[in-house]
Amino acid sequence: MNRQQRRAMEKQYRLLGKKTPDVSQARADGRPQYYDITEGDRVQCVTCVANGVTAQYGRGEAFINDPANSPVLDRKTKKPDGGVFTVCKGHIPENAVIFDPMSDQCRNKAGDNTWTEKA
Repeated sequence: MNRQQRRAMEKQYRLLGKKTPDVSQARADGRPQYYDITEGDRVQCVTCVANGVTAQYGRGEAFINDPANSPVLDRKTKKPDGGVFTVCKGHIPENAVIFDPMSDQCRNKAGDNTWTEKA
């Protein structure tokens, strides 16, 4: 579900007076999932920027978070807001799984373990 679809769903829930359901984890094992950015991209980390650091990161140094693992918390609920951001390697959890859609490979944060998951 993209951001526009999620906002439309949230609006419908608000109109009905219901609580918006939490975004489900991308992984059944509960580990946070991140995605590689494309070759040649230079991005900033949302956490670094919030701390006043304006460094730019390339492929292998920064990743896109899964909406369920958003690094930005909702002000009211203090839960991840479901947004999609870029996050540097230093700010992703140690147990993170990084998926490279170009090679269809997963790896751990350290990069010493790679595997392919079959759907």
